[in-house]
Formats: sequence, structure tokens, C-alpha cells
Amino acid sequence: MSDYKRFVAYLYEYQNQAKGENRGFVRVEARNGTCQMGFQLKVFSLPEGAPLNVYGFVRIRKSLFGVPIGILHAGRNGISGRLMTPSVHIGDSGFSLNELGGLILFGPENRIYATQWDDIPIQPGHFTTDTAILQESPVQQEVSDVPEEIRDNPPEPAPDEKTDSAGGAQAAEETHSAGESQPSDETHSAEELHIASVEAAEAASALPSPADRWQALLDSSPHIHPFDDDEITECLKIDLKDLPYLRKNGWQIGSNQFLLHGFYNYHHLLMGRLTTGRENTFVFGVPGIFDVKEQFMAGMFGFSAFKPARTTSETAGMSPFGYWYRPVQ
Repeated sequence: MSDYKRFVAYLYEYQNQAKGENRGFVRVEARNGTCQMGFQLKVFSLPEGAPLNVYGFVRIRKSLFGVPIGILHAGRNGISGRLMTPSVHIGDSGFSLNELGGLILFGPENRIYATQWDDIPIQPGHFTTDTAILQESPVQQEVSDVPEEIRDNPPEPAPDEKTDSAGGAQAAEETHSAGESQPSDETHSAEELHIASVEAAEAASALPSPADRWQALLDSSPHIHPFDDDEITECLKIDLKDLPYLRKNGWQIGSNQFLLHGFYNYHHLLMGRLTTGRENTFVFGVPGIFDVKEQFMAGMFGFSAFKPARTTSETAGMSPFGYWYRPVQ
């Protein structure tokens, strides 16, 4: 299993662009082409059910380019959950787990939690999801952009240590087990992914901003009102034949078995705008029902959140019918 990798990274709260207290950890495990991320955060001040948008980030010069991975929800006992994504095409993007510099989570009330595993400090203000930045390839950050103290004195691997009370128990047992991964295919994989990122940059260079693309989609797609509240608004009915058009215009939407299963059962897909959390967060939804089997399959393909829909004549007797959704850009 040459793609096997496992490690734990600590999540810190960021206020006014400054790194603050440790709030928990994420346990990352990649094998057989699938990456699982298990989150545990001791954050109790958010309303129950409040969403947090989870992004991986790739350093492109001084910017943090965000790759959407999924959505977590605050609970009564903190924030916990598991997200799943392909480990080579993280969040249906052209980037792999090896190319991510870390994770950044955006919640309501301007809450930001982040972790980096490349030892370069995070500046949340440099975060962007604008695909136009991909034209600034290569993806890897130039040496001149790395802080001098890190460039001249690369950090040594830290010894195993027990987590503090804010980090949660058991986090340290795997902190440095990333060394278990086998690097035999890394050079070849990095080459392919660099080519992919250059191709993506060329395709994205002429694209408008996500907000402009969203307005164009609003003007051209049928509107639907599947929910009883306004958490996800401006919902649009999407057909399978629309997917190539969406991808051509910059939306990171891939086809997969779970998506096809939902479409052939309910004859439509969904796009909408999430009104809580980070501004201009757009979501892509697959219709389905909430049960254990479907939850597992949804998570495998990156659709980690479920929102129940109001009952209609089409869905009567099929409760709890709703949409499995994930952020897109």
C-alpha cells in the first residue's frame, strides 16, 4: 500500500490573523486512494448545528488556495465528525493530500480554526478560493516566500508528546506516524499533479469570479424551494447534462457513482448558497434519504452533510428525504 499515510495535526483558533489557543485535533488517514479526516474540537460556544466549512489549502506564492473538503456541524459536546475524500483528487480538485499545506475551518461569527503540517505559519487573510490564482503556477511556494528563520533553520521533527487538555486524549499516539508512508511513487505523482495544476491554471485564467459565475447560473437554471428554512437559499435544479457546462465554467464538480445513483432515483441535482459561515459558500447537493448505508456512501464521495427537505407528493413516504451536500467553488 504505497499510498498509506497516517498522522494527527492540532487545530488552533485564529483571531485577528493571530494564532491562538489549541482547540483540538484532526486525525488524517489515507489508504487505497481514500482519505479520512476525523475531527475533535473542544468548542462549546457555537450554536448547536452551526456549520463549519472545511478547506484544505495549497500554498501558491503567498496565498492559501482553498480546496473544499466538506462541512462539519457544531454539537452539544463540541465539534466532531469525519470527512472522506479521494486522497489524490482532494475535494474533486487536481491536488493530492501530499500537496496540501494544512486545513482551515470557517465557522459563524468569524470563527477560524486551522492547522498546518508544512511548518510555515498560517495567515488566514491570505486565504482565497478564486481559481484565477492557479495561473500563478507552479503550485509549490517559492523559496523566497518562506520565512527566513524557517528557510535557514528547518525545524527538526518534534519528539512524541502527550496532548494538552485542549487537544483531546489519544491525539499524540500517531502524531509522527506519517513516516510510515512509502515514498516510492511520490516523485512520479508530484510530476503528474504539477502538470494537472498547470492545465487547471490555463483553464481558469479566463474565468470570472465565483460570485459572477453564480449569478450567471441563477439567470439560466430553474429555481426550486426544497427546504423549510433559509440555511441554504437560491436553490437551483441541475441536470446531469449540465455538469460538463459547470466544470467548463470553473465549478469543481465531478461525476461519481453516488451522484449518479441520486440523479437516476430523483431525476435532478441541486446547487444552492449557504447563508451561514463563510460568505459566498456555494453547495452542490445530491438527493437521497438519511440512513446508515447511504451516509457511508455519501461520505466516501465527499458529501458529508445532510439537510432534510420538506415533504412533497414526490417524496411522501420516503422520509427522511433530503440532500447530501458539499461546498463547491
